[in-house]
This record gives sequence, structure tokens and C-alpha cells, in this order.
Amino acid sequence: MKASSVALFCAPRARDLFENLNTNEVEFEAFYVRNSRQEVLADLNHSYLDTIKPMVNVMLRSHDVILDKSTAAYKQLFRAASNVLAEG
Repeated sequence: MKASSVALFCAPRARDLFENLNTNEVEFEAFYVRNSRQEVLADLNHSYLDTIKPMVNVMLRSHDVILDKSTAAYKQLFRAASNVLAEG
């Protein structure tokens, strides 16, 4: 998954990423986010949740959190991340 998607979960860093972009880069990021949202919605519609796993795992590692993938907490986080991406 691209860094810009992961950055959505780290709001202070996201602002830093977008401050120095030129107009073309901003338009590309907007296109990428719209396209990614459509893919996430399609994946959620078909219950293909594996596309979000790498992002959730990166987020957990970045905060030094270890969750067993079979726990209810991991599954809730996974579903919440899916919903956040779907909402755009």
C-alpha cells in the first residue's frame, strides 16, 4: 500500500506530506485517494479485507502495538480502518 494511504492514519505527518506538493502532485494525490476509495468500497462490498491488512499492520508497528490477528480487538481495528478508508 502506498505511503499516502498510511499517512492518512497519522494526521500530523499527513499535513507535512502535503505542504510541499505542487499543483500536479496535489491533483495526483486526489486522484489516487478517489481511486483507492473506490477499490476499498469494492473490496468491502465483496468482503475482501486482505488489501487493508498491510496498512493496519504498519500502523500497529509504528505505535509499537502487538495484537494477535485472531483477537476481537484486531478485527475491530481492521474493520474500523476499512470504514475510514471507505468514507474517504
